[in-house]
Amino acid sequence: MVAIPLSAHGDGELARDWLQCGHRLLEVGGELLASTDNPRDRWLRLELERLFPRVKVEPHADGLIYRGRKTTQAVKYKNFRAEYVFRDRSHLLRVVTRPSVFSHRRLDTGARALLETMVIEPGQRVLDLGCGAGPVSLAAASRENNVRVEALDSNPRAVACLLEGAALNQRTNIDARLDASGSSITPGAFDVVVANPPYYSQGRIVSIFLAEASVALRPDGRLWVVTKDPQPIADAMTSQFDSIEVQPVRAYWVVTGRRSTAASSAAAETDY
Repeated sequence: MVAIPLSAHGDGELARDWLQCGHRLLEVGGELLASTDNPRDRWLRLELERLFPRVKVEPHADGLIYRGRKTTQAVKYKNFRAEYVFRDRSHLLRVVTRPSVFSHRRLDTGARALLETMVIEPGQRVLDLGCGAGPVSLAAASRENNVRVEALDSNPRAVACLLEGAALNQRTNIDARLDASGSSITPGAFDVVVANPPYYSQGRIVSIFLAEASVALRPDGRLWVVTKDPQPIADAMTSQFDSIEVQPVRAYWVVTGRRSTAASSAAAETDY
């Protein structure tokens, strides 16, 4: 049995992908349960009927539960993998995306703002926090000689997409890893950290990214963060970063700062 809870306000392409994945996982005779919080749903039922010959409906006051039993392996699945191409300076770069990966099928405007402001120099080590499909990582890895990029994301699909994109663009200087806590970061190993963080969870994810960047950067290493609300980030950076600058780019703001030597010394003393 496979159970898939869905919301009427969720992403339709991702829901279709999940339903197909659920169908793939089932043995013939296995059952899939899919729920929705829309008591008047028709969309989900139609999608399930593409996969199952019979779909049972269980109505509830706050939604519906559907049941479908797999009768055959012979179902035509849709491929939701996508590619897009973008230009960064003299390079045309190919990005691979899938549903649930930020940002699917297109270059996010925030990522473009980051690309237009970040400075990468030859030989630097770059850390991309929350890399998504990896356009910023691909650009950083392509700009100068002997650059090494490490990219982290909490979504395994994002990591897989970036690794595939690195292969398509023949960038052997990118390492992408699944890491939701920053535990794989080598302290003080990076010259540059870039981040285009999600802004839900009442800012907690942004706080985690700033803490991870502080650990990752060497003294005087630089952080670039893209945001629509720069002041909270600039305020939070003051304890561990110097030379903080805020600049408007497109519909966003990019906040930059240098890892302060005093903060690095304090962190080193704390470690020991």
